[in-house]
Amino acid sequence: MSARPDLTEEELFDESIELIVQATDARGGAGADGLARSGRYTYFEFDRNDGTPSGMGRDPEPIMFVEGLAPGFYRAKVTQGSIWSSEWSPLAEGSFRVRAGQLTKVALRDIGGSGEPQSPLQLAFELSEDASPARGERVLLQRRTAEGWSQGRMLDLFSTWKTTALPVPYGTFRVSVTGLHKFTLEFEHSAASEQPVRLQVPPLHQVKVRLRGDSEDAGVRRERVIWRAVGETEADGRVERVPSEPGTCELFTERLPVEIALEDSSRYELVGGPWLRLDAPGLHEVVAVDKARFRLRFLDEGKPVRIPIGMSVSVQAESNSGWAVSAPHKRVAVGSSFPNELHVWFTRFGEQRITFGELPGFEAIPDLAVDVQRGDDRVVELTLVRKR
Repeated sequence: MSARPDLTEEELFDESIELIVQATDARGGAGADGLARSGRYTYFEFDRNDGTPSGMGRDPEPIMFVEGLAPGFYRAKVTQGSIWSSEWSPLAEGSFRVRAGQLTKVALRDIGGSGEPQSPLQLAFELSEDASPARGERVLLQRRTAEGWSQGRMLDLFSTWKTTALPVPYGTFRVSVTGLHKFTLEFEHSAASEQPVRLQVPPLHQVKVRLRGDSEDAGVRRERVIWRAVGETEADGRVERVPSEPGTCELFTERLPVEIALEDSSRYELVGGPWLRLDAPGLHEVVAVDKARFRLRFLDEGKPVRIPIGMSVSVQAESNSGWAVSAPHKRVAVGSSFPNELHVWFTRFGEQRITFGELPGFEAIPDLAVDVQRGDDRVVELTLVRKR
């Protein structure tokens, strides 16, 4: 079945385009079988001899190829969803008859109207005079529907706090900004809206976080902090380091309290965490400590072995049948002039398996089953077997 000719390739292959084929009687009334087939458009090249689709090739025609239809009468309809609406709109339709042993080609006629009226929309956020430029914030624009809020789309945001312009239908919209600055605003868009639409951002709370370790380890200052509003499950907030204050980062939010944590891949966790609640703006000094860790020593005939650069270590939960994940690890010299311990940190507790990369000159190291508990700092010695 060929699509209506004015559909662009982008529209044709959009996930919101759907073809529905329904059985009918000879007069076009709904058949007893109801829905017969549905699917997406794809590209086929028609064989020049018998007209059957033969796969990808030169000058393919965009069609939907429907197989397995019994002889009889059918009606086909193309509908399209919208990121701004919860309803599907008809684009094209056609009735046809399938005869045994014949290829039926159906050209659908355009029944789509002009759709909802639209006009360009650009947003300009107005923050306080001392606000910093936008730095990679994400902007999601959604439209109110009968069921709530539409899927919407992401907008590009310039450092001047202006978004790109795009055509949208009229109605009530919600814009959600996440990242270093986090806030949500609602507004109306109509034919009379001046462009850009200027949105006044309420005063935001500035929260500063200064990380320090419980020892002289300065590495904790380089860790990345993530955050979220209390009650949320996704960490969609980002912090920015304060150049003039080593180990200090900041974030801006319209509401408190918030929760902060270190990334899962970090070898550290916050005291009182993993998520730590902050109830007030201003500077907060927080302490990070090592996560549960194992200190692995590899022995060859009772003597320590040098840990090679780049030796891989992965950890997999016993109850998880998926792929093992790379574990934070570090080569450390303990009472030796060379790295003779491999420190491995764990992002979760409970039964897990450690898998190892190849150690040149030795047989493969068997997986190590461990039961990780909070506060663990264990030494484990593994005896290696030389290759023969």
